[in-house]
Formats: sequence, C-alpha cells, structure tokens
Amino acid sequence: VPNTRLDLALHEGLVIGFMGMTDLHIASLFIDPDWTGQGLGRQFLACARRKGRPITVDVNEQNAGAVAFYRRVGFVQTDRSARDADGRPYPILYLIDTYDPR
Repeated sequence: VPNTRLDLALHEGLVIGFMGMTDLHIASLFIDPDWTGQGLGRQFLACARRKGRPITVDVNEQNAGAVAFYRRVGFVQTDRSARDADGRPYPILYLIDTYDPR
C-alpha cells in the first residue's frame, strides 16, 4: 500500500512482528505465533498511539484472536461489512481506538 509506514520487531536479527500504518490507520499487524502473548502487539499499539488519534483498523471478523486483542486494548466496532474490499464473503469489522491516556 503506498504511503504505508512499516515498523518491525526484531529478535536476534529476525523479524518476529510488524505493523504497517497509513496515516492513523493500522493497515497490518502481525506477530509471529511463537511471540504472541508477550506484549509485542501492545508495544506496536503504543507506537501507533504516539502518532495521533483516533487510530482505526479493519479486522476480518473470522480472526477471533485479532478481534479479541483490539477489543481488550480499547477498540470498539463502528461498522461491519459482509464482504472484504475485494468483494469476497469475508466479513470485515471497522474498529476505532477509544483509549484515553488521561
């Protein structure tokens, strides 16, 4: 995606996670399964929040782990589409960050 900034998490020179952002929208967030549950997602999110607000993300509804993560860290659903951007029957949830550091 043009104009997407990519942040990497490295361990001993290997990429163990990444987050791609376009403006204040998380375009992608991936953590190596061997590293999930160790705080990398929250670290990436903290980095995103330093860029400004509100942060948004689109998540495949069938990705229960991702949906649960975003809800746990303060995102709420604003909309839902029955199909993805390519018209395939993969429901997409549109989420926005409601986290307030105050």
